[in-house]
Amino acid sequence: MTQLSWYKAHERIFDSGLSRGVFYTENELGVPWNGLISVKELESGSKKTQRYIDGQKYGDPYSSGSFSATIDAYTYPEEFVEGSIFGLSYRTERGEHYQIHIVYNAMAEAFEKDYESVDDATEAMIFVWNVTTTPVKVPGGLAGAHIFIDSSVVYDWALKDLEDILYGTPDKEARLPSLEEVIQLVEDASIVKITDHGDGTWSAEGPDEYVYMTDVTPFEIDYVTAVYIDAETYTIHSL
Repeated sequence: MTQLSWYKAHERIFDSGLSRGVFYTENELGVPWNGLISVKELESGSKKTQRYIDGQKYGDPYSSGSFSATIDAYTYPEEFVEGSIFGLSYRTERGEHYQIHIVYNAMAEAFEKDYESVDDATEAMIFVWNVTTTPVKVPGGLAGAHIFIDSSVVYDWALKDLEDILYGTPDKEARLPSLEEVIQLVEDASIVKITDHGDGTWSAEGPDEYVYMTDVTPFEIDYVTAVYIDAETYTIHSL
């Protein structure tokens, strides 16, 4: 087993596009997508469900709609077969930080391309695919096919755990984690965790300085997201 590596000497065809593109086969194993230029994201009829970690938004799984995109690349993995279901992850830079995008249940169809005769001015041909997705269910009754994780918000240890799954380690193959697994991984890294017991009760777990009693009955919780429904009713969650 080996950790994924991009642009090895014998595979170094072009250095262009997004960083750390990974193609995941139908059995969810990952291979590097060298030569990936761009992923132009489109959201059709989607609704973003903002998720937070300790009060800061870390990503948006999409629901009630279909994620689609246009992929441009100079080349593609041998495992890539048009019309087959696959997963995809790629990284976009944001200053000193970056976002990891993960796409599920994707299917690609090639655009028509014009071939030109070879001469001294001929440029490398760019492959273009139209990508559509089928949403997968996520906790809370929502469904989505795309999520991004922001390195400026997610804790370093949670980000490392995610990258070890996506890119592999010397001991484990790179694989595509389920959408629920990604959300759970980030939730487990939060300082304060809110658990709905499903019977009308809930509990909060965290360090004493963030979850504490202010009297016999009243209590206070810091570092969570609370959204008021009315003057006396609210929803509370750790993300």
